[in-house]
Amino acid sequence: MQHPSRWFLSVAFGAVAVGLAPTTPVAQTPAPRPAFKGIWEPVSYTEDLDLTDVFFVTAQVGWAAGEAGTIIHTKDGGATWTAQLGGDPAASETRITRLRFIDEYRGWATQGKQLLQTANGQNWEQVPGAMPNGITDYAFQTPRRGVASGTSTSQGWPTEVFLTRDGGRTWTSVAQCAVRAMIDGVNRTFACNIDRFHFPTPNVGYLIGHIDCVGVGCGGPPVIGKTEDGGASWRFMVGPGDIKLARLKDVFFTDERNGFVSVHVFPSDPKIYATADGGGSWKGVIGSPGDWLRFADPEVGWGFDEHKLSYSTDGGARWSSRPHRFPANPRAVSLPRRDRGYVVGDHGMVFRYRVVPAAQATPPEVLTTAAMPGFSSALADQVGELDRLVDSLQVYVQQLPAAAGAPGTPGQPAAAGDTTAGAMTLAPFPFDSAAPLDAALPPLTGFAADCCAKRFSRLEAILGAIAGSLPQLISKNRNSNLLLAAVRMVADLPGQFRSVKGGLAAFRTASDQATAIAALGQVTGVIETLKAQANAAVQRDLPPLDLLPEITDSVGSADAAASLVAPAADALGDSTAAGSGKKRVAEAAKSGLGGLIKKKVKVKIPR
Repeated sequence: MQHPSRWFLSVAFGAVAVGLAPTTPVAQTPAPRPAFKGIWEPVSYTEDLDLTDVFFVTAQVGWAAGEAGTIIHTKDGGATWTAQLGGDPAASETRITRLRFIDEYRGWATQGKQLLQTANGQNWEQVPGAMPNGITDYAFQTPRRGVASGTSTSQGWPTEVFLTRDGGRTWTSVAQCAVRAMIDGVNRTFACNIDRFHFPTPNVGYLIGHIDCVGVGCGGPPVIGKTEDGGASWRFMVGPGDIKLARLKDVFFTDERNGFVSVHVFPSDPKIYATADGGGSWKGVIGSPGDWLRFADPEVGWGFDEHKLSYSTDGGARWSSRPHRFPANPRAVSLPRRDRGYVVGDHGMVFRYRVVPAAQATPPEVLTTAAMPGFSSALADQVGELDRLVDSLQVYVQQLPAAAGAPGTPGQPAAAGDTTAGAMTLAPFPFDSAAPLDAALPPLTGFAADCCAKRFSRLEAILGAIAGSLPQLISKNRNSNLLLAAVRMVADLPGQFRSVKGGLAAFRTASDQATAIAALGQVTGVIETLKAQANAAVQRDLPPLDLLPEITDSVGSADAAASLVAPAADALGDSTAAGSGKKRVAEAAKSGLGGLIKKKVKVKIPR
């Protein structure tokens, strides 16, 4: 499938090619832009048991949990499911609920009063100790620090916020849910129950709560809680909506200050409110997105209930809705990426959202819906162009006759590993690591100036374009952990880009052919990592994104990494001379790509 963002590029490049052809210009009617649609397709579990929660950390890798002590796992977007716990509908084990993950490996789930955890995404174990009484929700910000809502007594309410600093083994009460509000001219303090947590960053988090009451026509005031120290202390505020009747159903923040809540006043449909100042003030948004709110990134969000899907493509300013009738009751939804989502429910139901061409035939069991737009960033295409330019430059330099005095046979390229030219390592960028991304490269001198001045001009132009795109992408996602591994990679992109420029700086000052070839050889290895990370950051579904976690966790060696990365060369768009793309990717992995991947994916998260 060709996504809309890729269609634009293919048409643009095609237009350039046509313009260069030596033919008489002929008026042509522009080709119609391909149409796309969204679909929900079944990728259900094979056993008839009810699934109550789902969590996907990437478009392909996720978990679902439910009855009979079941946790199932997929690495291929639901095409196949493996039971990690339970899986037998006849089993009597307690239901598993509340899947939570902070990355591709570390996650938690609850089974009654017991907390379960995995440290590798495969094996689950009970966390010693018990969770607070009457737990209603919990969230982890790091492998050791998390919060939960429950009570210190057996009475069930009001609920308190509990904090753990040892991965859930022990919990300490840090706040009791209570809010002060004026109703009917009287100031009162209301004890409240906590319903849900959401942390847009490891330190800044929010919760929603409600007031218990008896009978119809009560429920307010709506409660918002906020922490700025990772859950150690909380401030409670009155939320939006009717102060007497409104109950908050869900909360989602796309960064520290911008967020949304769905508000329900029985029996009307839920409404949505937005804040741009961290919950200090709220304004109503036109639309009724349902009970569940999820955002794939700061632009694309979904609202969901049993029979309706609402969506926004402009950061929640406007919402549209479409009815849906799944074959079983939906219980939970996960939105790992704007063009990929998952819904689970009764009878092992799992439905997957994808974007496909509008002309693609769909069987009766597939539901048709709106197509989400492609991620709007030129970064991945710019990095791909940089990769092609460096490839071209490398081939050109290798094909030059050997320079006088340089090692190697006249007329043949010098070997990149020839030690007679002196040891060559990837030089650091010759500025401070915090130097501006658009800092100038050193002037072309020596061999590089003689051979490649004209060829380097285009390369410098694309370097400048990348230096402009990176800050825009990082600014958009500066406080967002919505993309998990992909957002961590966004933070690493400037360092990778500076490493590429460091290698090109070494090329520009190379004194002979062998040193120039060695410098370009080192650059290609770093570009492969930069390219994989750039594709992840702009949510492109390419093979290396799924391979990266397995390379670091299961393989561990550069040779093995090469064997996994090399088959992805063609999918990444390598088109070097004489079909050398696959070979170059494999050699880059052997000479250090495995180490680079380990360094960048195995991110140390502070406690």
